Amino acid sequence: MRFPFFKTGADKPITIETPEDVPCSSVVFVPGDAPELDDDAINKMTTAWVDQHTADPLKELIKLWCQLPMMQVRLGENDQLGRQLYEDTKQCGYTKEEALTVCEAPRAYVITGRDPLVPPRTGMWAVLCTALAVAELPGAVMLDGDRTKPWNKKLTFAQLQWNGIPRIKEFILVPYSQREDGLFWFTTRGIGRFGLPEIQVEDVPAMEVQSLVRAICGIAQQLADLLMTKVAESGKLLKMVQFGPELVLEHNMFLLANGRDPVEPDQQSEGFPFRLSLRPSKAGGD
Repeated sequence: MRFPFFKTGADKPITIETPEDVPCSSVVFVPGDAPELDDDAINKMTTAWVDQHTADPLKELIKLWCQLPMMQVRLGENDQLGRQLYEDTKQCGYTKEEALTVCEAPRAYVITGRDPLVPPRTGMWAVLCTALAVAELPGAVMLDGDRTKPWNKKLTFAQLQWNGIPRIKEFILVPYSQREDGLFWFTTRGIGRFGLPEIQVEDVPAMEVQSLVRAICGIAQQLADLLMTKVAESGKLLKMVQFGPELVLEHNMFLLANGRDPVEPDQQSEGFPFRLSLRPSKAGGD
């Protein structure tokens, strides 16, 4: 795979600040006839879901994390929350039933927590598993708070991760827009939960759009893996991390990001190089 718009020739690495932790959240909208769950019922549902769908050592870590005060589940009136979220993101693939539930459901469970970015990302998994457990209520619709999109409840936990490593494709969005000159540009949504700035790619010809979505997921997977490797090697969260500026997208990172398992070295294809640059935010920071 070769993408000529990934320019090469950069002369120095980029440096990003890594947060001490990242917020994680999900919202589960429930129909009016759904039972109202108290904390004890939610804990029991989450424990049962985790026991059924996950494996040790992550299983026990998730159950322990769910008992910590940084994990919160709040039941509130839907009011205008669902309709506002739907209007902001209705291009994200709602079914008619999902749209109706999000807009009209009288109540919603808001699950929030924080994750310190230390492998195996137990805080992120705890929030997600709690939301998936609540979302098993009949007629419930779950929105992933970090990308604000209906969650595909048919996905198994094995499809979300490999040996505890999140498969990036299921955790980020890669929306794109077309410019007047016919070229496309991409900006990811949701990669912040991995401690990274969003990825943007510009000047993409129409014939490369679909393949580039998969490539961007692979790049996000590799950057997240690099960050987690640096954290694991240091034994603590790093305030600053350097990348690149030039990297090669590894075949296994591409596979892992897009729902396939890694392969042995003799089965891997050649990766492709890409260049990183850091663009100042609108507020003036990096």
